[in-house]
Amino acid sequence: MTFIATLGIVVLESSALMADSAPIDALTNRELIRLCSKPIMNAWMSIDLLEKRLKVTHYTLRHYSSWDTEALRNWVFEGSEDGDHFVVIQSHIDDASLSKKGQFFTWKVECRRFFKVFRIRITGKNSNGHFYLSCSGIELYGILRL
Repeated sequence: MTFIATLGIVVLESSALMADSAPIDALTNRELIRLCSKPIMNAWMSIDLLEKRLKVTHYTLRHYSSWDTEALRNWVFEGSEDGDHFVVIQSHIDDASLSKKGQFFTWKVECRRFFKVFRIRITGKNSNGHFYLSCSGIELYGILRL
């Protein structure tokens, strides 16, 4: 199941979310929220920039508001030109950069291409040994092409 929200300049999508999760349209606001997928391998959240393209240089994730647990450890940050075929921009294995509720971290990435869709996809268990993709927000930085 996919949830879609349009915020005027982007479209946000995700795999199935928990019943007590905030809606996916909260992914790009700056409020600390509980945004959490159902616990399935390859759960994901994405941002489609529609007509714009971005060559990303950094991205920031913020852990959700509920607990210090369920923090991401194993995931990929991906880009796509069409929303169907994704390229791994950066892979994270046992990355403990996020550990406290509301904590955020910014990663520098090496990306030579412009993409219109960006996705976070869980590829292994989180800090609590589950497959919940818990994320309170994402920010993308780079060179924007209109």
